[in-house]
Amino acid sequence: MSAITIEIPDDLAEKLKSCGRGELQLVLRIGLEQLERTSQRNRIVDALRSGGLIEPLDPRVAESYLERSPHRRETPVRITGKPVSELIIEDRGSR
Repeated sequence: MSAITIEIPDDLAEKLKSCGRGELQLVLRIGLEQLERTSQRNRIVDALRSGGLIEPLDPRVAESYLERSPHRRETPVRITGKPVSELIIEDRGSR
């Protein structure tokens, strides 16, 4: 086993202090795997860009799609009286 010394922010150090030795090794292993996946993804994207296979999205194009989004939230309509579910049940009962 090897010992290494690293400098990390105080808040992260406090969180890591609460981990047991086995947990700490797992956290480091998972973190390193994520770092490797991220750097591999970045290398792939860089290769695709340099080969001209992908280009950055023009902000004007993205904006035009956002303007046409059908998923805009509407303000709920406030109603008074009986809940709609009760009105439906009453209406079905009269049939």
